[in-house]
Amino acid sequence: MKIAEIIAEHKETGQTFFGKEEMRIFNSRVSSYTRGRFFVTSERMDWERPRMYTVRVLSESGSIEGVNNFQEYPNLRSAKKALDEAYIKQLEGVA
Repeated sequence: MKIAEIIAEHKETGQTFFGKEEMRIFNSRVSSYTRGRFFVTSERMDWERPRMYTVRVLSESGSIEGVNNFQEYPNLRSAKKALDEAYIKQLEGVA
């Protein structure tokens, strides 16, 4: 899925993870990098802390769930690697 499809499917459920206010509160950004229903967000809690990355997945019910810990990754590269690993596990039926 493309990120636009993930956002649209989530919004169809009436949930607001991608809402402007929700994104503003956490200074969130959404990466265009996806694998299936998996994607990456980044959050910067305040200007004194670095931007950190979280791997997420769009569940079958349309909700957004964290795959690992919130802000677990220090950069987009490591988050993409973790996303790829989670996606492969899902394909293999491990996750």
